[in-house]
Amino acid sequence: MNAKKTTAIVVPLLLGIALIGTVIWGARAEQMAETYKTNAEAMYSRAYYELADDLASLELSLSKLVATNSHSRTILLLDDVWRYSGSCTSLLSQIPASHTDTADLNSFMIRVGDYCRSLTKKVLSGKPFSEEDVSQLNSMYKECVALSKTVSDRIANGDMPVEAIVSDKYYESSDHAFKGSDEEQKFPTLMYDGPFSEGTQKAQPKGLTGNDVTEDEAKQIANEFLGLTGFTLSSESEGTIPSYDFVCTLSDGRTVDLSVSKKGGHVVWLRTQALSSVSGIPDEEGQEHFEEAGKAFLESRGYKDMKASYSQYIGGYALINYCWTIDDAIVYNDLVKVWIDRESNTVIGFDARNYLFSHEKRTLDEIAVSEEEARSQLSSDLSVQSHRMAIIPITPQTESYCHEFTCKRGDTDYVVYICAKTGDELEIFKIIHTPEGTLAE
Repeated sequence: MNAKKTTAIVVPLLLGIALIGTVIWGARAEQMAETYKTNAEAMYSRAYYELADDLASLELSLSKLVATNSHSRTILLLDDVWRYSGSCTSLLSQIPASHTDTADLNSFMIRVGDYCRSLTKKVLSGKPFSEEDVSQLNSMYKECVALSKTVSDRIANGDMPVEAIVSDKYYESSDHAFKGSDEEQKFPTLMYDGPFSEGTQKAQPKGLTGNDVTEDEAKQIANEFLGLTGFTLSSESEGTIPSYDFVCTLSDGRTVDLSVSKKGGHVVWLRTQALSSVSGIPDEEGQEHFEEAGKAFLESRGYKDMKASYSQYIGGYALINYCWTIDDAIVYNDLVKVWIDRESNTVIGFDARNYLFSHEKRTLDEIAVSEEEARSQLSSDLSVQSHRMAIIPITPQTESYCHEFTCKRGDTDYVVYICAKTGDELEIFKIIHTPEGTLAE
């Protein structure tokens, strides 16, 4: 084969190989670029979700800060604000710096954190807030409420800058996500079930009284609890409350799951599906109707002296928290949750785990601090709406007998707990009114 023929064969072959290599490299580069884009979008999306959470926490801490009158709680809340503002700043660093509004928000967060850190030093030195300090905190709170709502609304509407994040045009409108108000310029240069429903599980359930029961005995208890037959064992659960777990099928095809503790034969929980699709909060008469239905159910199952607390109305059912009472004092640890179908007015859910962990005989301490004395410990900005006595958890092992004050500050509702022994402010909750009911956080 002569040189010309060799060249005629080799050159096209090499060109073909080069072309194939170019195509493969291009496809690989495109794949890598797409992977990078996907990973970047996931990072931006995660950052926005976490930013929304931290803004909500910052808003909550600020709302409590402007309502508390406790020296120690003020320091704790100032530290929370500083910590959440720092977290927001960190999350904002994951969003492209070319977005001027992100830079504005970042600057705002830094100033909030620095200002609250300076207030912490002031409080620790024994100096009270000045009128200007209170005014600044109120301005920060209002700004944070608006920011938190805007970010949450954008996420809810799927309007996050993920794919569009590479374009500066995303933030060009005057209705952008992070635009600060004129109040921002005033800042110094330098914010459920019930409120105690998650903190009551202890090492040993105090309410599990009685002897151990067999599977057959537990099945009989399940049948009698709902007036049904046909429960069969589906599993056995160990853990903090060892139990027999049963299931049965109703005539309409719905299944009922029910758990009975091995010790004492107490029904721990039950659940089935709702028939109703009604939504929204009922009128006052309707709420009382569901509360009475739940209370009657509990009384017929041996739960006496229970009082309705917080409630929600979602998914066709009413979810009502009931707490045990002693001498008119509400015991938040001893909580039972009841789900009531809004169409049939029947109980479709029951959860006594908090009650079984916490319930025991109690003796109320003497009230050393009167209601009036406790009231004097509240912030002058709070308007008291109601008062009652309550026992609240302090740690998983300890409780405190308190004055419970329901208060208003402007359009915001709070619940404040003042120790009946020392007069110290032990806890403050912001009340959240939603289309589904009332929550505390």
